[in-house]
Amino acid sequence: MENNRMEAFQDFFKKNIKIKEMMVDIDPKTESNQIRRNYEDVVVEDLKSFEFMFKAFSRSLGYGGDALIEMLAEKFKTIREAFYECESGDRDFKKFYQRYIADIDPHMVQFLNENVKGHYLDKPPIDKVLNKATSINALLHVYHHYVMNDDELQSGLPLLASRPVRNMQYLNLRGIAEPNSLARDIFTMLPFDIDSDEINIIGLDDKDSVIMMIRGVGHATTINISKEDGKYWTKYFIPKVHDRKELVKLQGINIPKDPDAEFATGVFASGDKKELFGHLDALIADISRDPRKDEYSL
Repeated sequence: MENNRMEAFQDFFKKNIKIKEMMVDIDPKTESNQIRRNYEDVVVEDLKSFEFMFKAFSRSLGYGGDALIEMLAEKFKTIREAFYECESGDRDFKKFYQRYIADIDPHMVQFLNENVKGHYLDKPPIDKVLNKATSINALLHVYHHYVMNDDELQSGLPLLASRPVRNMQYLNLRGIAEPNSLARDIFTMLPFDIDSDEINIIGLDDKDSVIMMIRGVGHATTINISKEDGKYWTKYFIPKVHDRKELVKLQGINIPKDPDAEFATGVFASGDKKELFGHLDALIADISRDPRKDEYSL
């Protein structure tokens, strides 16, 4: 069972990367696509591939069942019809791409951030949120958010090592039988001297991809680390912010415009592993401070 979950978890992130690459590849604004005579054929085939991948990881993750598969089929039917109309009319591929491939409704993102958090028991069904998505990018964003905040899925992944941290809570290393070196190094070298119900570090089979969930800190803070173009990129999501005044101290923070928003997100780059560990250590320490001790907590 654990191995099946790990396979589904890793398969999602592989397809997640593939879908993003395909979206970039069919962007009509790129010069290569403006002169490709077979551009229309490529988009038609890619739409079929998109639909196949979304349905595949919906089944493997156990999200939604047959009703969700049918919803995806209807959404992709709408997208294909919109593209056919574009192809037979003014060929305004840029407009089609923006609306049906790239756009994400900020209201949908806010709904996700406010209602789908870590170990919340009353998360809305994923099909309710997917129903709001009208583009490939929006669909992918919904799935990614649910997977990153699926506490049950992550806690059920194979446990490779565990060690106590503060107050006898545990830091867990999860993943495949031979975890990637980055996940192992984070598990071994960072102190994690914080109050947390549980910390999971999940190494994907890509040697430079790691997922972290820190329960009880900002409700259930998630951190996603990946290496791109020679840099380590760290993206984090804090579901519940207790002190907005201190957000500016967090590296790469994206402060919500809504003053009543409880969540926060951030992203930053590190040049090498040493710099990454320094940034991570500071970030984790900062998001776990307790305001009852004249400090702050996220």
